[in-house]
Amino acid sequence: MLPSMGDFFIYNAGLLTLASVVCYFLAWRGKESYVKPGRILFTAGALFLFGACAVLLTSILTHDYNVAYVASYSNNDLPLYFLISTFWGGQEGTFLMWLLFMSIMGVVLYRTVGKKYECGTMFYLGLIILSVLIIIVKKSPFDVLAFTPPDGNGLNPLLQNYWMTIHPPTMFVGFAATAIPCVFALTALTQRSYDDWAAKSRNWTLFAWLILGIALIEGGYWAYETLGWGGFWAWDPVENASFIPWIFLTTQIHTTFISQRRKGMNRFGLFMVNLTFLSILYGTFLTRSGVLADFSVHSFVDLGINNFLIGGLMFFVILTTVLFMMRWNDIKSGSSFASVLSRSYFVTLGIVILFLGGVLTLLGTSAPLLTRFTENPSAVSLSYYQLTMNPIAIAILTLLTLFPTFKWDSGVQKKAILFTAIGLALGMYLVLFFFADIASLAHMAMISLGVSAAFSNGYLLYKRSSKGHIAAPYLIHVGLALLIIGATTSAGLDKTINISMPEGQTVEAFGYNFKFVGVDNPEGKEEYQNIEVTEVDGDEMYLAKTIAKPGMGGEGVMRIPYVKNYLLYDLYIAPQAVQVQGGEDPGLMELSTDGVDSLGPYKVTFNGFELSGHDGESQAPTQVDAQLTLEFDGQSIDISPALVMGANGLEPTGVKFDDDKGEVYVANIDANTGSVLLKFFGKFVPEPKTKAVHIMAAQVTVKPLINLFWLGAILVFIGGGITIRQGNAKRKSAKSARMLAEQAKTKIQSVSS
Repeated sequence: MLPSMGDFFIYNAGLLTLASVVCYFLAWRGKESYVKPGRILFTAGALFLFGACAVLLTSILTHDYNVAYVASYSNNDLPLYFLISTFWGGQEGTFLMWLLFMSIMGVVLYRTVGKKYECGTMFYLGLIILSVLIIIVKKSPFDVLAFTPPDGNGLNPLLQNYWMTIHPPTMFVGFAATAIPCVFALTALTQRSYDDWAAKSRNWTLFAWLILGIALIEGGYWAYETLGWGGFWAWDPVENASFIPWIFLTTQIHTTFISQRRKGMNRFGLFMVNLTFLSILYGTFLTRSGVLADFSVHSFVDLGINNFLIGGLMFFVILTTVLFMMRWNDIKSGSSFASVLSRSYFVTLGIVILFLGGVLTLLGTSAPLLTRFTENPSAVSLSYYQLTMNPIAIAILTLLTLFPTFKWDSGVQKKAILFTAIGLALGMYLVLFFFADIASLAHMAMISLGVSAAFSNGYLLYKRSSKGHIAAPYLIHVGLALLIIGATTSAGLDKTINISMPEGQTVEAFGYNFKFVGVDNPEGKEEYQNIEVTEVDGDEMYLAKTIAKPGMGGEGVMRIPYVKNYLLYDLYIAPQAVQVQGGEDPGLMELSTDGVDSLGPYKVTFNGFELSGHDGESQAPTQVDAQLTLEFDGQSIDISPALVMGANGLEPTGVKFDDDKGEVYVANIDANTGSVLLKFFGKFVPEPKTKAVHIMAAQVTVKPLINLFWLGAILVFIGGGITIRQGNAKRKSAKSARMLAEQAKTKIQSVSS
């Protein structure tokens, strides 16, 4: 019943949105009576999308495993907050969430945009929503299975982190928000309104930039504390698919600044807004089409929606291209800067450099697609991003250092600050060159310029801020400088050592003693490796818990590190593996089909496997029985220990025998050789000849000043929030001033008459 209702809501949302698009098109053509029906139909479509989301969430919370999506991503053991987060655990759910956020923003948009832009923006936003709706009509989150399993597959263990409840929704709010500036730009191109579209969409651009940036930092911290490779950014294609539009949004914000101050870069501004949204669509295609399956740990599998992804992308690429070609000569643009020695020039140059950084990242991300039809399709290596993005960062930090010290049109206005900043950069570089253990000259340059940029912008932040008013752009620049310093020092000055810890023995590294004290499994779900950490010359002591276990589907090893945060550095302990030496288990027996072996008084014959419950026709879970014959005391019995599909995969079910004197489980099966590994329990099982010794291998890293990265990110986004708030206050003040002026004019006219 519920799945059918969910599909009903989706289909009706599509029909209502299509009707709204038609009404807004007619209203845009001059039939203004269609505006109100357009609003009503769009709102109704949004309500139906909300209903579809409510149905999916209800199916998840009630464990309706007849719904394929629910069975794929949830199970009975998940706590409520992770159960809710399975809503966006797969592609269909994230598409539905994306649609909901766009529809909510659409309702806000038509209520606030004003008469001039309502019809055009709502027409184009409706088209965008329809392009995504078609995808979930093709691959619905409400598809049902032929049978109802007793439990679901569950959420990937790496996703069972509190950031799973926060990061994806934040990211898709950002994705949805990028559509709004785009529809403003498309409307401006269509109706030749080139003067005020950027100002009208400025808050939406800032909001998209702010939310998308916060989502990037959330994802970075999630990776840092969950993945055992010791970093927060790996230039993974799926990470880049979110980073590229953020760079383009940053470029667009500064382009709008130039456009408002000097009437320059108008064509480029319109181009950047559209490119930002197109990069979202392109990133969606890359990450959800399956083309990156061999190159990204984040990539989704192909659901058969590639043609719809490509179709939506190509539609908006063609639409944007045609509009630009038709309107190119109409768009007038002034000079973006007055002099090379001016703030306006530095902003213009920064726009070009940011744009280049986005394009270079886009090319690197697209490498698997660009090389797909060659003999050796491949992704670019990390060295590509180091080679291309380090110079970009150095150039941006140089401009940030110079920007506050020059006048807007021409000339230096803060010579003392300029020379001090340059001196700081040179002095810091020399100190790092002679005294710091940094191999990369680029890293030295980034740290040095980061210090000078933080100083020059920090000085202007102090001077230009007053009680109740903060110079937000300078705060953002200070945050960005600190962010780059933190990222560079944590990567360029970090120290790593691999240690091997036999259980109970102490190993010293970086002024700490590390002692592996064993493993525990407190709730029967995760096996933690416990490491006792103590300061060599101090009193601090704590227990570090890490996880190293096989990944889902046997794909490598899942490593969850332990991170201890200090003010000036992080101590990062990444588990590698736990090995067992000695202590061979005499209760284990491996047999091939028709193989025979003995243990104590029991002769064991393995007769083969029997597989049941896998045909989809019954509701019985998949089960693999190991058919055994036991001979003892002149008698022969047949028993069948089994592996049964449960919440955590195939789980063993034991069988007792000989009046409960013994018990046997299936420890493992090898489908390639047809062999089985059996585990026997009972007094007849001899003691191990040697004691087992557990040895844990771990990688310990000291990451200096990494807190500057997180602090810088926080300052950047606080500055972004302040900018939005100040912009709103300024617009309200201007609106009030206009109203007062109109009232005064009316009074003067009445007195005169």
